Amino acid sequence: MDLADILSAASRRTARAFASHHHHAWDGTQGSTQDRERRAEHLRVMLRAMLYAARVKEDFGRRQQDALLREVGDLLPDERCAMRAAFAEPVNVMAYAESVPRGLEREVYTVSMLALRDDISAQAAYLPRLAVGLRLTPAACRRIHGEHEIPLLTH
Repeated sequence: MDLADILSAASRRTARAFASHHHHAWDGTQGSTQDRERRAEHLRVMLRAMLYAARVKEDFGRRQQDALLREVGDLLPDERCAMRAAFAEPVNVMAYAESVPRGLEREVYTVSMLALRDDISAQAAYLPRLAVGLRLTPAACRRIHGEHEIPLLTH
């Protein structure tokens, strides 16, 4: 089982929990198969964005890993072990950025920026490389940062 499989399973559970919490009637069966697959892929990409952003923080230790696992939701024991193994893998920003589906680049950058808002050094080290990999222009990044009132940092 790889990280994509784990995130896929977690995203389905997260979507159901979100729908339940927000009183939506989505149980994973509404809509076409294509709609369900698109929602699952979107959640998987967003969870991955949070994971990568969290991993570049200097203080991403066991406590932070546990907190992230709680955020993902219920995991089976083998999923939890695979996530722990994924935490130890090197972060390859460019490979990750290239895996982001077209149309989600801005959202991935935003989620990553928000996850790093309290860690200036991680923002400066990670976000410029992520922006390049996602093919976001400097003007687009300035707009995103401005919309969320988070300063745009560079090296």
